[in-house]
Amino acid sequence: MNHSSAGSSIRIPSQTVAARPRGFWVRCAKWAQQLLGALMLLAFCRYLWLHRGEFRELLDVSGLELSLLVGLIVLSQVLNTAQSWVLLRAAGVSPSFAETFLVNCASNFGNYLPMRAGSLVRAHFLKEVYGLSYARFGSMFGVRSIITLFGTGLFGVIGTLAVAWTGHRLSIALLAGFTLMLAAAAVAWALPAPASPRGLGVVGRILGDVLEGARELRGHPAAGSSVLLLTLVQQVLLAGRFYVATRGSSVEAPVALLFLLSPVATLATFVAWTPGALGFREAAMGGVTYAVGTAFSSGILLGTVDRTMLLLVVAVLGLPSFILVWARLRRLQRSEAAPGQDEAGQT
Repeated sequence: MNHSSAGSSIRIPSQTVAARPRGFWVRCAKWAQQLLGALMLLAFCRYLWLHRGEFRELLDVSGLELSLLVGLIVLSQVLNTAQSWVLLRAAGVSPSFAETFLVNCASNFGNYLPMRAGSLVRAHFLKEVYGLSYARFGSMFGVRSIITLFGTGLFGVIGTLAVAWTGHRLSIALLAGFTLMLAAAAVAWALPAPASPRGLGVVGRILGDVLEGARELRGHPAAGSSVLLLTLVQQVLLAGRFYVATRGSSVEAPVALLFLLSPVATLATFVAWTPGALGFREAAMGGVTYAVGTAFSSGILLGTVDRTMLLLVVAVLGLPSFILVWARLRRLQRSEAAPGQDEAGQT
């Protein structure tokens, strides 16, 4: 009898045994992604060092061009904030536009830190300050991702065809990829969200929140249309930033190519294999310029000029915003802990 009791005490549920290998592989996948991102970043730095002579042209950029580029970047941040603000209001959360801009700047800065810390800080802030659950935040992010992919695919198809129309090489791979992206986003938006699952415990409740949030957001077509319009305007602004970069360097690029580089840079930033897509976005732009018959270094150079000013804006606006948001979260945590401490002292 004692023997059977000892045997039962060391029995491990099969679900626990099965969960450990899954958790191990998930951790391995995350570490592999971080390692791949680090290798990409090192490769980008090495490329810049080996071709540093070609980038001395950056010193010829005038103060007016730099100021214009900074202004366009700040305006892009405002449009990006407007997209989040519209979706938050559609989800029943009503922060001020100024506060949304502050959190957006903090998130942009945090995304240059490991593990996309900016997105985590944004989600945590909305949960602590406005009660928006992580699952509902995920549903909002998913809907915005669909809209972003739709706008990116649309701009990519137009840009690819326009580049071919101006006499450059038609990239079938780019055309097929953007067309597939456009179609997939359209189907994902058109299909109704399935019913919330039942009987799955915590997982079911979380998934139910995600689906409920998606249904609420889809119930505001005006909000979706507004976000799509803001996304398209932001794509035009990004092409304008690349145009300013061509004026400040010796890169000769037709306007059609700039409208192709804009969705490519947006998609690379969305994927973000490296912190802030640093190096990854520039490499993607170089690959596209090479695919349509232009020098690989042209895309790298345009992306680097824009990135330099972008980092400046992120540092000036993002770092103070990140500190303010973090300090407010700490104050909220202390205020929530204070009543419990007071009650403990009265007992």
